[in-house]
Amino acid sequence: MFSGGVTGIEQWRELISSRRQEQIWLYATEESIYHSPPVQSKPYVVVDNLRYNLTYGYHIKADISQPFGKIVPSEHPSKPTIDPKPSDLAPVAWMSSRDHMYWNRSRFVRDLGNYLSIDKYGKMGGKKLPKKGNNSTETLKKYKFYLAFENSCCSHYITEKFWIALSSYEAVPIVVGPSKADYEKVAPQNLSSTQTILSPLKV
Repeated sequence: MFSGGVTGIEQWRELISSRRQEQIWLYATEESIYHSPPVQSKPYVVVDNLRYNLTYGYHIKADISQPFGKIVPSEHPSKPTIDPKPSDLAPVAWMSSRDHMYWNRSRFVRDLGNYLSIDKYGKMGGKKLPKKGNNSTETLKKYKFYLAFENSCCSHYITEKFWIALSSYEAVPIVVGPSKADYEKVAPQNLSSTQTILSPLKV
């Protein structure tokens, strides 16, 4: 199984030359194409005669498809009880620790802040989350909306950011990532579009 770490041409040639005929090679990744070797290496690694038998990952076309999450119908379909959100906080929260992305996510959030009130946590924001226990989750549960922006906009790349917003923060995720059609395949029914959500939030 390969999930990264082999990016040199000579390493690949050695592995290919010693590969047994009956050996099955599986490529596994949870990252987008922009963060997966050999794409992330510079210069790009091009290896002749490199063949995988199987692929494993989030993408729907992988031989073994394993998405980051899914909606499962409740065995007890009663209306869930969700605590009211405090009104003294910004309606939207965002948390990020990295700025080196394949699109300028932090600038997008900064520009969005001209129209919405956003509380920003992590290295890219001015607020800090508690470090002990589940206090960070409890803090983010106070918000109505959460910016679940992916680091790459690739097909079917919907990561834990989206699912944690729903399951742990009990917030409505505002998304940037793959196509709207990809989100509609996995999101809860009747989830409004980003435009519909952002309209009443403008301040």
